[in-house]
Amino acid sequence: MKNRKFLTLLKIIVCTLAMFWIPALTDFLTGIAESRTIALTVSISTSAMFLIFFNHQLAGLHFRRFMANPKENLVYVVFAAIVVAGVFLVSKYFFSFQSESVDLEILTKYPFFAPMILITYTLSYAFCYNIIFKLLTDYIPYHSEPLITILISGVLFTVYLSTSQFALVPLLKQQFDSTLYFKGLIVNFIPALCCSYCYNQTSSIVPMTLGFSLAALIMIFI
Repeated sequence: MKNRKFLTLLKIIVCTLAMFWIPALTDFLTGIAESRTIALTVSISTSAMFLIFFNHQLAGLHFRRFMANPKENLVYVVFAAIVVAGVFLVSKYFFSFQSESVDLEILTKYPFFAPMILITYTLSYAFCYNIIFKLLTDYIPYHSEPLITILISGVLFTVYLSTSQFALVPLLKQQFDSTLYFKGLIVNFIPALCCSYCYNQTSSIVPMTLGFSLAALIMIFI
């Protein structure tokens, strides 16, 4: 079901800039903040608040869909957590490639802020990830074959993620690494497909949001 009253084209364009904002703001704040973990926490939190402000009705709709069939949807939460954690583990230990991680020393140095940092790196980022997936793929026409829709959505979201993570800031700084970018495409592809699949099965972004959050929490302490 399309939600055009929530998802105007202008809103989609503006909100999808949020993922580009995260690395740009993080890069700027790293020179000011005590650590990159703190800089990234501020960047993700800012983007999450921005997306919540503009998409609270959409988020509420997807939560209600999740709660309409919680037992079945929890299966997809577990499925998403296993898939995403598996991809993270393989990329970290077999390809020496991983996304930005939490500096655990910061958690012990500032225990009062530890819960906020953990929530930001897990739930807040997962919310940004999944709400933008919904926004970005909303105008993709549904095909009679669901696998085609899942594949197209996954490929589009993969390109978007990798470009926002590994292209914009490096290009502006003339430090673009094509090898890193293509590694990002490979690592992002399976989670993006998983996101597309879970949404196709549940019509809600909540299962992948919770599953991604759980996987990210596991990776913080591994």
